[in-house]
Amino acid sequence: MVVIELIGKSPLGAHCKHAYFELSFDQCIDMINQLVRGGWLLEQIQLYELDRQPINLPVEAFDGQPITDTFRRLAAQWQEALS
Repeated sequence: MVVIELIGKSPLGAHCKHAYFELSFDQCIDMINQLVRGGWLLEQIQLYELDRQPINLPVEAFDGQPITDTFRRLAAQWQEALS
């Protein structure tokens, strides 16, 4: 299970803290990009996995573009290379 916790300002200027649970890593990344595309200004993003320390993700890495298809293509290429 992956948990993403983020802090930022909504498109209306409200300072908010949100968490998203039980999504895959690529779904979490797409969710963050969807928020950016919708006008959110993110200040902090943390990724949590079971029994691990949180990982701070760089907010500047999220440009609002979905990446799920890119992850799937890279995973398929990686699997093919390992075969």
